[in-house]
Amino acid sequence: MFTRIMAGLMCCVLLSSALFPALPVYAQDAGAKAKFLPPATKTLFIVGQDLNAIGGMDAYPDGYVDSMPKRTPGGLSLAIGLQDLDGLRQTSNRGAGDINAQMLMDQSQFANCALIIGLYLGPEGLDKINSGALDANIDTLGDWIRDQARPVFVRIGDAFDHPTQGYAPAPYVEAWRHIVDRFRTLKVNNVATVWHSSTLDQTFEGHERLAWYPGDDYVDWFGMSYFAPQPEVYESWLNLAQQHGKPVMIAESAPRGFDLGESDADQVWEAWFKPYFDFIRAHSTVIRAAVYLNTDWDSQPLWADQQWGDSRVQINPELLKRWKAELGKVDWLHASPALFNVLAGWKESLPTPTPIAVSRPNVPSTPSQSGSGAFFSGNYPNMLKEAGYSDDQIKEKIDQVWNTLFYGDDATERVYYPVGDDMAYILDVNNNDVRSEGMSYGMMIAVQLDKKDEFDRIWKWARTYMYHTDPNYRGYFSWQHAPDGRRMDNNSAPDGETWFVTALFFAAARWGNGEGIFDYEAEANALLHEMLHKPETSKALTAMFDPVTTYVVFVPNYGDMSSFTDPSYHAPHYYELWARWAKKDNEFWATAAHASRDFWHKAAHPVTGLMPNYAYFDGSPRVWGDYGEFFYSDAWRCGMMVAMDHIWFGVDPWQVEQNDRLLKFFADQGLDRYTTRFRVDGTPVPPQHRSLGLIAMNAVAAMAASDPMRWEFIKAFWDAPLNVGQYRYYDNLLYMLALLQLSGNFQIYTPQ
Repeated sequence: MFTRIMAGLMCCVLLSSALFPALPVYAQDAGAKAKFLPPATKTLFIVGQDLNAIGGMDAYPDGYVDSMPKRTPGGLSLAIGLQDLDGLRQTSNRGAGDINAQMLMDQSQFANCALIIGLYLGPEGLDKINSGALDANIDTLGDWIRDQARPVFVRIGDAFDHPTQGYAPAPYVEAWRHIVDRFRTLKVNNVATVWHSSTLDQTFEGHERLAWYPGDDYVDWFGMSYFAPQPEVYESWLNLAQQHGKPVMIAESAPRGFDLGESDADQVWEAWFKPYFDFIRAHSTVIRAAVYLNTDWDSQPLWADQQWGDSRVQINPELLKRWKAELGKVDWLHASPALFNVLAGWKESLPTPTPIAVSRPNVPSTPSQSGSGAFFSGNYPNMLKEAGYSDDQIKEKIDQVWNTLFYGDDATERVYYPVGDDMAYILDVNNNDVRSEGMSYGMMIAVQLDKKDEFDRIWKWARTYMYHTDPNYRGYFSWQHAPDGRRMDNNSAPDGETWFVTALFFAAARWGNGEGIFDYEAEANALLHEMLHKPETSKALTAMFDPVTTYVVFVPNYGDMSSFTDPSYHAPHYYELWARWAKKDNEFWATAAHASRDFWHKAAHPVTGLMPNYAYFDGSPRVWGDYGEFFYSDAWRCGMMVAMDHIWFGVDPWQVEQNDRLLKFFADQGLDRYTTRFRVDGTPVPPQHRSLGLIAMNAVAAMAASDPMRWEFIKAFWDAPLNVGQYRYYDNLLYMLALLQLSGNFQIYTPQ
């Protein structure tokens, strides 16, 4: 091993230091109008090329992303085969590591990453493509790419000229054009093509590289490989790209022949990494993206015994330190909510939204003027008392649950943890993190129970750590933090902001406004303004409400995550209050309230009453990994949200029919044994378990039901014990909310 490493070191030192400085520094910005081109002086950084190499997932916890938690790469790269689409939606391993593009796309931490696909055609595949035999696969791939709503670079027949690849030039060009033409017919606008040469000193059968060129109208980028220095080939390739006005992506790179775990960091840095980065920087006007293959080659059967080595930067601590310093420089582009918007042509590639009509006759732009709810009558039903429980029993239960959640045993009961003299957080114990969801629930519980100290502590922690101050994000709250306050994800979850705003208005009414962040009403109005007007000041974020439908979006980022919604985020009873209390945009909030009620009609299954965790704006389930299309933990809350809108405003009789359907479905499953995870048509989906959270939400749903069976759901709720230990956060918070709602203690407090 040592002999191989030192031989590689000497070869690279001699070639790199002697020859690369002779390459010209390009004066003009190559491909100034190329698709998805980064800004001048910036290079998009990408990592590949298998799931272990990338990491950052429960099943793949030791990859690149795990060693660089603050700099998620701007792109992720992997290879799939066109003939069977292996590695697209299911995990595939062809001897070079696990591949699953859908798995990567479904990870929230990768939501702001571009995707780079190496599309293997196979020599025999060219004829199949050109005859139309693979059109169905091409269309499936194109549809899938379009659905990702992010920049996707496709290296069609990557390393096309490699001596062992076997692509004859003429059929290769024909196949490339055939694929691109089908993508264009399908309106796959979020794809950029990369013509990727192996950049070796030999080509397949000695052909000139331009013999494989599909033409300027069919190629967006040139690509090259960088494993060991081939300076004359590299110079020729960069010049050719310049002549055709195309930027270059280093489509694959790694220090071949080095085992980084056994290498001396100084030597390998000087031998390979420094010349590599110097090469990119010296030609930064033409090299605009670079893929590093963070791969343990020798452990993969396809590469074993070929002396590729191990190029994982995280296995050498000193090398990783140098790597972090290099990747921390300002000329590298990493993942961020702003990334896609700075890539040329991204916004233009987005499909024009098909408006979902918001009928003004059915969706008024004024608050509801009358209804049967507590807002109009002042009557908050106490369903627990009607079920036969005494005032003393109810008060004792509320006090017991409050004290358990907020002041119970540190290790097994509480979720509220004070910090210093004036702050506190609500802990998701299972995930050991702090979420805007839980913080906003904690504030709502505190204001309903007149607990000002706890309210102010939670709000100050959220305002100190979760509130964004960067101009692109200012006014939004990041959804996930470590208990020490470290931001774990820049993104926002709009349900947190929704409950924050309403709790702040109630605090202003109960306690009056203070100063600074404790001027509750001013804070609520400022947050409402950002939730609707953020795009006016940010290049990175959308509003939290879709401007066409007025629906709350899943995540306010440009692209896919703002193109669908979460039915449990919809809160028309809160929007009704905002329409009356906000300083501005009152008509919008009134419209949003009526539109959300109509949306629930679309999202709820007509027989089961189940809604999905995530839904398109037409109400149909939105697939998102193993979660989005199902009725599960997000969707449990839909019964509560529908019921509370009915209890407070009572303007939509359908809501009673809806909750009757929902309860009947669960009663049919068995009141004492129904589980938690279903397709919206009622088909059970594993894994299954009983959940206190769903028991609580179904009890609240019973408040807006008419079938006598509703009392059985309320009794089941009353008899259910709190969770203890690891899973106490979500279930017990939902239980506390349900307890307040069922007892008539979840009320509207109107600021003066």
